Amino acid sequence: TIARITIGRYWADLTDEQKRLFVGKLRRLSTAYYASKFKKFKGESFEFISEQELKRDQHAVITDLLLSDGERIRFNYVLKEYDNGWQIINVMAKGVSNLAIRRAEYSSIMSKDGFDVLMAKMDEQLDAIREKHETEGT
Repeated sequence: TIARITIGRYWADLTDEQKRLFVGKLRRLSTAYYASKFKKFKGESFEFISEQELKRDQHAVITDLLLSDGERIRFNYVLKEYDNGWQIINVMAKGVSNLAIRRAEYSSIMSKDGFDVLMAKMDEQLDAIREKHETEGT
């Protein structure tokens, strides 16, 4: 679902192999991105705030990330139930939708440059996360 939404109208034009490649790369990039945001544990914790039912069999879970300095960062997770359980399909932090940002970026690349350039750009993003991780030693 995330991959289809992220790439927008171009999803229907992809071959099954391209869809598989895109989903795999998006999964690796998402995992690397979120993992890179948590470098070292310094007493942070999540606090459940609320849950609410949304349209199209979706739910929102609202949490605050409590930082060790007392700062709170609000996270809204949009979840959808599939055969294998509930899955996060969007994350919003500080009112910004990760899915909307990626959709704008990736569909722009697809319209201008095509699938191969998008794959290369995603590889560059993964490399940048890895390099930062190696440089910081985290």
